[in-house]
Amino acid sequence: MDHLYEIAGDIINLSSTVLEGLNHMKQRMEEGQLNETLFLFEDVLEALLSIENSIQPLTENKEGLDAAVVALKQSLEMLARAYEEKNLGKALAELSDNLIPVVEKLRSELETALKTYKES
Repeated sequence: MDHLYEIAGDIINLSSTVLEGLNHMKQRMEEGQLNETLFLFEDVLEALLSIENSIQPLTENKEGLDAAVVALKQSLEMLARAYEEKNLGKALAELSDNLIPVVEKLRSELETALKTYKES
Protein backbone atom coordinates (compact mmCIF):
# COMPACT_ATOMS: atom_id res chain seq x y z
CA MET A 1 0.00 0.00 0.00
CA ASP A 2 2.95 2.35 0.46
CA HIS A 3 3.49 2.23 -3.28
CA LEU A 4 -0.09 3.44 -3.81
CA TYR A 5 0.49 6.22 -1.33
CA GLU A 6 3.30 7.57 -3.47
CA ILE A 7 1.53 7.40 -6.82
CA ALA A 8 -2.13 8.09 -5.98
CA GLY A 9 -2.05 11.59 -7.46
CA ASP A 10 -0.31 10.33 -10.60
CA ILE A 11 -2.94 7.63 -11.10
CA ILE A 12 -5.77 10.15 -10.89
CA ASN A 13 -3.94 12.56 -13.22
CA LEU A 14 -3.30 9.78 -15.72
CA SER A 15 -6.99 8.87 -15.71
CA SER A 16 -7.78 12.51 -16.57
CA THR A 17 -5.28 12.40 -19.42
CA VAL A 18 -6.88 9.19 -20.69
CA LEU A 19 -10.27 10.91 -20.74
CA GLU A 20 -8.78 13.78 -22.75
CA GLY A 21 -7.35 11.26 -25.22
CA LEU A 22 -10.67 9.45 -25.55
CA ASN A 23 -12.51 12.69 -26.18
CA HIS A 24 -9.97 13.59 -28.86
CA MET A 25 -10.47 10.16 -30.43
CA LYS A 26 -14.22 10.74 -30.40
CA GLN A 27 -13.82 14.10 -32.11
CA ARG A 28 -11.61 12.60 -34.81
CA MET A 29 -14.02 9.71 -35.34
CA GLU A 30 -16.90 12.15 -35.67
CA GLU A 31 -14.85 13.70 -38.48
CA GLY A 32 -14.71 10.26 -40.15
CA GLN A 33 -11.13 9.46 -39.23
CA LEU A 34 -10.88 5.99 -37.74
CA ASN A 35 -7.38 4.92 -38.81
CA GLU A 36 -5.88 8.18 -37.58
CA THR A 37 -7.02 7.38 -34.04
CA LEU A 38 -5.44 3.93 -33.84
CA PHE A 39 -2.11 5.12 -32.41
CA LEU A 40 -3.90 7.19 -29.79
CA PHE A 41 -6.04 4.17 -28.91
CA GLU A 42 -2.86 2.17 -28.38
CA ASP A 43 -1.49 4.89 -26.07
CA VAL A 44 -4.77 5.01 -24.14
CA LEU A 45 -4.76 1.23 -23.82
CA GLU A 46 -1.21 1.28 -22.45
CA ALA A 47 -2.13 4.00 -19.93
CA LEU A 48 -5.21 2.11 -18.78
CA LEU A 49 -3.21 -1.08 -18.33
CA SER A 50 -0.72 0.88 -16.26
CA ILE A 51 -3.54 2.21 -14.10
CA GLU A 52 -5.02 -1.27 -13.71
CA ASN A 53 -1.68 -2.74 -12.65
CA SER A 54 -1.14 0.08 -10.16
CA ILE A 55 -4.53 -0.27 -8.49
CA GLN A 56 -4.76 -4.05 -8.49
CA PRO A 57 -4.32 -4.30 -4.69
CA LEU A 58 -7.27 -1.95 -4.22
CA THR A 59 -9.71 -3.78 -6.49
CA GLU A 60 -9.80 -6.73 -4.11
CA ASN A 61 -11.43 -4.60 -1.42
CA LYS A 62 -13.55 -2.22 -3.49
CA GLU A 63 -16.46 -3.71 -5.43
CA GLY A 64 -17.16 -0.48 -7.32
CA LEU A 65 -13.57 -0.22 -8.47
CA ASP A 66 -13.43 -3.89 -9.43
CA ALA A 67 -16.68 -3.57 -11.42
CA ALA A 68 -15.34 -0.50 -13.22
CA VAL A 69 -12.18 -2.39 -14.24
CA VAL A 70 -14.24 -5.32 -15.57
CA ALA A 71 -16.48 -2.96 -17.57
CA LEU A 72 -13.40 -1.17 -18.86
CA LYS A 73 -11.88 -4.39 -20.18
CA GLN A 74 -15.11 -5.35 -21.93
CA SER A 75 -15.43 -1.95 -23.58
CA LEU A 76 -11.79 -1.96 -24.70
CA GLU A 77 -12.30 -5.38 -26.29
CA MET A 78 -15.34 -4.14 -28.18
CA LEU A 79 -13.49 -1.06 -29.41
CA ALA A 80 -10.53 -3.21 -30.49
CA ARG A 81 -12.93 -5.39 -32.52
CA ALA A 82 -14.37 -2.32 -34.20
CA TYR A 83 -10.84 -1.27 -35.18
CA GLU A 84 -10.13 -4.75 -36.53
CA GLU A 85 -13.33 -4.60 -38.59
CA LYS A 86 -12.52 -1.01 -39.66
CA ASN A 87 -16.05 -0.16 -38.58
CA LEU A 88 -16.14 3.57 -37.82
CA GLY A 89 -19.79 3.59 -36.70
CA LYS A 90 -19.28 0.73 -34.29
CA ALA A 91 -16.06 2.28 -32.93
CA LEU A 92 -17.67 5.67 -32.39
CA ALA A 93 -20.69 4.12 -30.70
CA GLU A 94 -18.53 2.01 -28.39
CA LEU A 95 -16.35 4.97 -27.54
CA SER A 96 -19.23 7.38 -26.92
CA ASP A 97 -21.75 5.06 -25.30
CA ASN A 98 -19.50 2.80 -23.28
CA LEU A 99 -15.79 3.52 -23.01
CA ILE A 100 -15.89 7.21 -22.09
CA PRO A 101 -18.60 6.68 -19.43
CA VAL A 102 -16.71 3.65 -18.07
CA VAL A 103 -13.46 5.62 -17.78
CA GLU A 104 -15.35 8.46 -16.09
CA LYS A 105 -16.79 5.94 -13.61
CA LEU A 106 -13.35 4.42 -13.09
CA ARG A 107 -11.89 7.86 -12.44
CA SER A 108 -14.60 8.57 -9.89
CA GLU A 109 -14.00 5.24 -8.17
CA LEU A 110 -10.25 5.90 -8.20
CA GLU A 111 -10.71 9.30 -6.60
CA THR A 112 -12.82 7.75 -3.86
CA ALA A 113 -10.51 4.79 -3.29
CA LEU A 114 -7.29 6.81 -3.40
CA LYS A 115 -8.52 9.93 -1.64
CA THR A 116 -6.91 8.97 1.65
CA TYR A 117 -3.59 8.29 -0.06
CA LYS A 118 -3.62 11.51 -2.04
CA GLU A 119 -4.48 13.69 0.97
CA SER A 120 -1.91 12.13 3.29
